[in-house]
Amino acid sequence: MLVWLTLSDYAVWSDPDLRRMVSYSAEGYVNLAALLKYSSGILNTKLEKEEVAVAKALRACPSGLALFDVRLALPTFPSGSSATTGNYEIRRKDWGSCEESLSGYSRQYWEDASVYVENVPSTHLTLGSFAQFAASVTPTTNTDNAESGGPASFSLTNVQRVTFLPHHLDKPNDKPKPKHFAVVILASALHSKSLQTSWPWNLSSPARGVDWAGVRIEEKARTLGIKHGFRVISKTRWKQLTEEYVSQRDTVVKSLDIEKEEDAAPADLASTRTERHNVPDQPPPIEEEIQSRPETYLPANGVEHPQTRVDSPYPYHCLLFVRNVHNQTNKTTLRKLFASRLEDTGKGIDYVEYTKGTDNCYLRFLSATKAATFHRVFSDIHVYHISGLDEIGSLDKTAGCATPIQVEYVQSKKEEIYWQKVPEKVRRQAVLKAVQGGEGSSARRDDEGERPAKRRKKR
Repeated sequence: MLVWLTLSDYAVWSDPDLRRMVSYSAEGYVNLAALLKYSSGILNTKLEKEEVAVAKALRACPSGLALFDVRLALPTFPSGSSATTGNYEIRRKDWGSCEESLSGYSRQYWEDASVYVENVPSTHLTLGSFAQFAASVTPTTNTDNAESGGPASFSLTNVQRVTFLPHHLDKPNDKPKPKHFAVVILASALHSKSLQTSWPWNLSSPARGVDWAGVRIEEKARTLGIKHGFRVISKTRWKQLTEEYVSQRDTVVKSLDIEKEEDAAPADLASTRTERHNVPDQPPPIEEEIQSRPETYLPANGVEHPQTRVDSPYPYHCLLFVRNVHNQTNKTTLRKLFASRLEDTGKGIDYVEYTKGTDNCYLRFLSATKAATFHRVFSDIHVYHISGLDEIGSLDKTAGCATPIQVEYVQSKKEEIYWQKVPEKVRRQAVLKAVQGGEGSSARRDDEGERPAKRRKKR
């Protein structure tokens, strides 16, 4: 089958070098070694060093399937030719009419004879086997059988070329590997039409595998084709469907990109906001600005916690992590610093967890609403912690601190791990405060669980 694909009508018509090789040959015979070497380049076959095996296989073909004459002879080439020499030469049995028929072909002729096939069985995923399966499922008339000398079921000459398509992940120089689909060029537009009719693209069609207009399909191939969902469509229609798919895909991708840009617009606006300068050291409360906004607020990653209930293991969404505080500060200073930005938020801070010498801390709030308000305030303005005892902060970037305070939520697994390390009694109190909406007192000490020492009675 591979030898036929190399010397088919389409192969000789489409390739000037191959046509020249056939024209220079004596009595239609072509050097087999040179042909196999040429086949390795155009069909990506590996028969270049298999001249003897190929010659024996061609000679062993039954008379009804034989497409070539094989003889032992030295090939003749034009002077100055550097063609490969070998021990065998072959010619097509119909070589006399082949050259005459080439003049009747055109690009449009082969375009009309081309189809796209899909769902070829896994047992036929080599080039030769793929082509043989395509030939065996192509309905064949008695005229075809008489011309090719083939059996009454199918003719190998119905298939002129099989082209495997590249995968979208293939590199530019990669040769396409055999797959379950390919573009097949048949002998004529009539064969293309009959193949499409017997194997329609719609898998639910009752005409699948049915003989068309009195022609026959090889029975074993028919069974395999029906089992694996083999289907065929014209190459022209396949190109149209591909273009429609690409156009629709590009439209969807473009719409998704637009939505992504719209979603990212608020964040970009906040990041490019012009920083304020020459602001007094004691900024006025901005509670009115905050109250004009909605009460609900989701964290930056959009994860929404369930509402805290009495039986919750810990208060959801009440924990914030603060970066870029001064590393020589203390809990009392930090509480006053954060309270200076918003009067109501100062009352909402339940506990400040800070370790001396670090530039970060955790803040626990009485409710998720108060935590959200605090997060929104420090996301809208840039506050710089100038010194360890700075209880106000500065909005001036040139005040000596390069990085403003940053606030982020502690969520999901990190939040769960954090609260697991908090004493059970403190967790229960935090849950009750969150359920009550943060109405509980936050005036307790920032030393977790620490109680004032009892005075000893004087004796």
